[in-house]
Order: sequence, then C-alpha cells, then structure tokens
Amino acid sequence: GDKNLAKLKATFGSRAVLANDFNHIELRAASIDTTGKAPAAPAGLEQVETPGRRLRIVQFKGPIQPEWLTKLQSLNGVKVINYVPNNAYLVFLDAAAENEVRALREPAGPVQWVGAYHPSYKLTSALQKADFIMDVNVAVVDAPEAETALEFIRSFAQETMPSSARVPNQRMISARIDATALNEIARMPEVLWIDPINRIRPMDEVQALILA
Repeated sequence: GDKNLAKLKATFGSRAVLANDFNHIELRAASIDTTGKAPAAPAGLEQVETPGRRLRIVQFKGPIQPEWLTKLQSLNGVKVINYVPNNAYLVFLDAAAENEVRALREPAGPVQWVGAYHPSYKLTSALQKADFIMDVNVAVVDAPEAETALEFIRSFAQETMPSSARVPNQRMISARIDATALNEIARMPEVLWIDPINRIRPMDEVQALILA
C-alpha cells in the first residue's frame, strides 16, 4: 500500500517505484493499460452485451494470492479459463456474476480492474483483414454453450480436421474456412482465440513444386 511504498522510498529513494506491469494486460493481439481507457476495438469487433455468459478479463491488484483465485472461482456462475499476464484471468460469466466480481474491486477487495474481452483480441490484425481460404484452429470455452459455438464454426467450414479436442477449460476445432468469416466467428461469446495453421506439405508435393 501507500505506507509500504513510503517506507521503501525512504530507504531506496528514487529507485523505489510502483511496478508498472501490474497495470498492464498483455494479450495475444493487444496490450491494455488498466489505469487508463482501454484501446478502442475496430468497428464490428467490439464486445456486445449478451443475455447469457460472456468473456471478461479480471485483473488483481498485485501478484495473485491463492485465496484471491479461490474467491473468484467460488462465485456462482463464474468459470475461470486461464491466466493472462499480468496478474489477470480470463473468465466466462453472466451479468449477475459479473456484478459480484466487480464488488471485489479496490479498495474493498483484491480486484483492481474488470474489462471486456473484445472479439478483436481473439485474432491478429492480419487475420482480421485476410480474404483467402485458410486452415485455422479455433478455441471455445469448455462449457455447455460450446456445442452451439462449435456447430456455428462448422457451418462456415469447407472441411474440418479431426473432431474437436479438449485442453484445460477449452475445446479446439481445426477447420478450413474462408477468412472473411473469421470476424463473425470471433464475435461468438464462447470463442477464445483463432490461430492459423501452417500445414506441412508432403515431400512429393514440395518436390513437384520445385520441379515446376
């Protein structure tokens, strides 16, 4: 707190500063300064309110204490997905649960920031603008809502490579999709991220291309 910082400054002088990274969230496709206004998402890739559960980023006020995470996990309707640097978690919740999370904000509790997880955070700017057919991995929340999301993704797929796989708190599907549909897929509340797949061509195909 402020008293501890004052003591440190008395001992170390100007070398004692607040850890700036405690106020930053580093995502795959964005960086957020939680002391200011979050960067605006591109048009059409902003998170919109939904009647069911949606994704939010919850940042704690410092290095995460086990009891803080336990408290977050204990809230009814909250599914914690994964850690996000710095000192944050991606969570899946509804409006009522979000109100409970916001009640944990400073100064009364350990949470310092709760923010939207925009569709633009789920895919790189290059993918947002791509206009060709490509192979991608798409991850969705491992929750009952996942089945509807996976069916939606399959509806755009020209081909799906084997059936969806599970990793902790996530389900993943690989599909060949026209990239112009990726923004629409990213707008699904259950979608976590989208990544391109770099397919390895068989050696005979590569040799044929070289000879050609």
